[in-house]
Amino acid sequence: MTIDINKIGELLRGNQFEEAKELVRQILSEPLSEQEKAKIFSDYTLVYMQVMNALNDRYEQALKEAIEDIETLEQEKVKLENKLQVAKVMMSGR
Repeated sequence: MTIDINKIGELLRGNQFEEAKELVRQILSEPLSEQEKAKIFSDYTLVYMQVMNALNDRYEQALKEAIEDIETLEQEKVKLENKLQVAKVMMSGR
């Protein structure tokens, strides 16, 4: 059986998970040639890299957002400290 990775991709994108699972089961139930095994490994590696890149992109975005939040908190802290200093000066002048 020829491995049709495009068909599997179409099924997955269409949320037809059971159909994709059945197609993969059919493919894997038959003996594979060395070329088919290499193609599966190559496709698996490509999918793995795409997933890891997507995860890394999400991690990077979350990290940037966290840094921005910390910077905002730091700015608010400085403003509050400045207000406290002004209040202390005003209180000591009375």
